[in-house]
Amino acid sequence: MPLTLLEQNFAPLRFRSRYLPLSVTPLHLVYAYDKDGKRVKKKEVRLAKDMLTKAMIVQKIFDLSFEDARLNFQYESYFAEKIGDHHPHIATAIDQYREGDYGYLTIPYISGIQLERVIQDYTILREARAIALTHSILEGLAELHSNGIVDRDLKPTNIIVEPNGLTRIIDLDNSWAPELDSQEKDSNGASLFVGTPAYAAPEVCACERPLDGRADLYSLGIILYELVTGVVPFLGSETRVLRRQIYEPITRIKFEEDNVPLWARPIISKATEKDRKNRYQSPEAMMRALPRAA
Repeated sequence: MPLTLLEQNFAPLRFRSRYLPLSVTPLHLVYAYDKDGKRVKKKEVRLAKDMLTKAMIVQKIFDLSFEDARLNFQYESYFAEKIGDHHPHIATAIDQYREGDYGYLTIPYISGIQLERVIQDYTILREARAIALTHSILEGLAELHSNGIVDRDLKPTNIIVEPNGLTRIIDLDNSWAPELDSQEKDSNGASLFVGTPAYAAPEVCACERPLDGRADLYSLGIILYELVTGVVPFLGSETRVLRRQIYEPITRIKFEEDNVPLWARPIISKATEKDRKNRYQSPEAMMRALPRAA
């Protein structure tokens, strides 16, 4: 009988002896259909314990028979090597293993909650907290960009807020770097869309290449909008949102409809300019534009 995905994860001696699964229930599952039309697990995220250090860790398990899962595993492994594992605002893999059709990543467990949960619980954040969270996220983006990495899929579910109020950017498996771009092509050689329409920059929505860090600053402008209003500016079907991100500016009327506070309007406006030449040109520039938290 073939091993289950969880058993395969711990089949290699190094993993079986060191990492102990803490639950049979995954934290997150992504399904896909194989070539025979069978619904299978493409990606699992599980909580485990490192028996060597006694620390809690998170393990990601990728089915590498899927091209996008293979790229996700390859990208996150590569970016972890570039960034290292000690940055206070980014969570990267500290161990990896590949066996057969499966890839395994080990990531430190981060105590905290997703920024999405913070937004759901508080609906509208006070000015001081919204500014502090934005500044902390920018610290993480500054490190990514200094290493030539564009997050490309920055969104509240990919940001953890720790008990001390600092943020960690997680899930770099959809990130982009110029040296990896040649792998992101369809059968006709065209670039693929990777990201989340509600937060994606116009150039990401249009599958333009090359990308740069200003795409992430656009996404953060959308996140700031959500922090201070409880909603994202563009709603609708995926196709409609993609078009709105490319062509529709966030107008003064839209700001008034959603009660965007006055202090946040110029920051959001500049961060979400459709032409990236008109946005903040770096995380540090956007940091300087933030008012001092009261």
